[in-house]
Amino acid sequence: MSKTRKTFAIILGILTVCTLAFIWGNSILSIGSSAERSGNLYEKLKGVLDFLFGEGIITHDIFRKMAHGGEFFIFGLELNFLFLSLNKYQVKSVIYILLCGFFVAVIDETLQIFSNRGSSLTDVWIDFGGIFTACLIIGATYYLASKILKYKQTKKAD
Repeated sequence: MSKTRKTFAIILGILTVCTLAFIWGNSILSIGSSAERSGNLYEKLKGVLDFLFGEGIITHDIFRKMAHGGEFFIFGLELNFLFLSLNKYQVKSVIYILLCGFFVAVIDETLQIFSNRGSSLTDVWIDFGGIFTACLIIGATYYLASKILKYKQTKKAD
């Protein structure tokens, strides 16, 4: 592994751990603290959300669900790029990423039980959907890029 690739993998590893700390750190907040944080962010972004989706379409509750999926989408991208940087991106890599994402989502919801917020099976599936979407996008891009590269190499050989 080249020094650049190794550095990239270390940086991605650190980012992934930071994202995980952010996700789980928010899960241990009390109901009031969590609602206040997300409410403040929602109010700051409300104008943009109204512009993009229509006025009043994205409520605070929907925004919170979108945030769940978004956090896990970012986490999924980081894991995918980490496997790519380690040059070990295969079908089993995607399975590991999906399993990791599922277990992180379950732990995330379990942490919310201890902060008296309760847990939600729906949130586990929303979180998993974020991971799955990241795997789908990166996996499809990787597959198409490898097919194009293979095609170009075949054409060059002719």
